[in-house]
Amino acid sequence: MSRAGGADPWRSATLCVTGGRQRSERSALDFDKDWYGYGAGMVTLLEGDAVTSTFSYVSPTSACLPSDPILFKTGTLVGHLLYVPTQ
Repeated sequence: MSRAGGADPWRSATLCVTGGRQRSERSALDFDKDWYGYGAGMVTLLEGDAVTSTFSYVSPTSACLPSDPILFKTGTLVGHLLYVPTQ
């Protein structure tokens, strides 16, 4: 969406995406592999054409089993702090 004679208002918006990074590369056609193999929680910022992975997190081994997925769920922004729970 753009306006004639002006800058696109969406180009300057920043979008914060939370989720996880797969433990290993896989195709959508890899039905024999565990599809829920997330190894780290990720926070990625999208701003204009730029994509920046700003934060990754791995739960301590004392907090989860080695096969447990690690990913961020929906978050809440309070002031300048982003709170995101892991699964």
